Amino acid sequence: MKLNLLAAATTILLGTAMTGPAQAQEETVDFEGERIELIVPFKAGGATDVYGRFFAGKLSEHLPGNPTVIVSNIPGAGGMPGANQFEARAEPDGTTLIAMTVSTQLNWLFEDPAAQFQLKEWRPLILTPQREVALVHTDTGATGPQDIEALQDVELLYADHSVRGLSIFRLLGFDGLGLTVTPVWGVSGGPARIAVERGEITLAFASSAAYRKDYSAMVENGTVVPIFSYGDLDADGNIVRDATFPDLPTYLEVYEQINGTELSGPQRELYEMHLQFTGASKSLFLPANTPDAVYDAYVKAIQAILDDPAYAEENAQFFGSHLQAVGDQAQSNLNQALGLNEDLKSYLADWLQEKYDLKL
Repeated sequence: MKLNLLAAATTILLGTAMTGPAQAQEETVDFEGERIELIVPFKAGGATDVYGRFFAGKLSEHLPGNPTVIVSNIPGAGGMPGANQFEARAEPDGTTLIAMTVSTQLNWLFEDPAAQFQLKEWRPLILTPQREVALVHTDTGATGPQDIEALQDVELLYADHSVRGLSIFRLLGFDGLGLTVTPVWGVSGGPARIAVERGEITLAFASSAAYRKDYSAMVENGTVVPIFSYGDLDADGNIVRDATFPDLPTYLEVYEQINGTELSGPQRELYEMHLQFTGASKSLFLPANTPDAVYDAYVKAIQAILDDPAYAEENAQFFGSHLQAVGDQAQSNLNQALGLNEDLKSYLADWLQEKYDLKL
């Protein structure tokens, strides 16, 4: 990657040394002839791989100098090996970036010893949301959001691979609604969906993409019913109903309906953190210490991809109607998502120990 230095004009006085702002320089970025590696820390064909490949070819078109962008899959261990390799060997010159998913970010947040990378120091380019909806099996007797309070008398079974992920935020939310939820660990993805379909699991969460792909048919045939969404953020950062589920109340609405008061305190902070993480379901990062000129060139290229009418249909199919955070907004949102201070961590750890006898 070449940085061309365009020196500002200098004034040379007769018979004197150079004076004035001779040091003023502006950097321009040119990737001509470069080979850029986009690391995907998962196997080929998965959702994060599809996300990375969506951007790879288009970045070749929109980055200055039209470099070749290749995808390198480094699968295994929830994305840790790929993220660790990115941390260890990515130079801050724009020739390496990484596609991430929320589960890997949460492994870092909850201090998984396998996470040997410094996520908070990386430079986020774009955060792509996949908002969530809660569904229950109709065997519970529920027919819609109006039955949530009646579900307080039903033991609900919920499945996921581990508590160290979005599940901890979901379980805290269920508790705030007075629901009795028994988690079943080690079951996720396709097996969890099949268990829901069979009625073996009675409470599920689905991203908007997973809902369209896996759960909408179950809603149509009366197997499950959506009861609330976690909501979305508008352009001003206000929590609003998810446009994918405009008729569903948000968690905030349901909480106030059941408890007669607005969500507040640590529960509110953790809810908003959860919302920021679902807003970063998929993401692209450059390494720490990447110069602003390089970072800005990437941000400009990504915004051009999102704005290009030639990709409008493909963008809508892939990203849906949720607003994506790019550049400075991505950094701001990520800071909030990763804002698990010691007080919040202690609150969450104490609640998890008391409620489920689990350690954070």
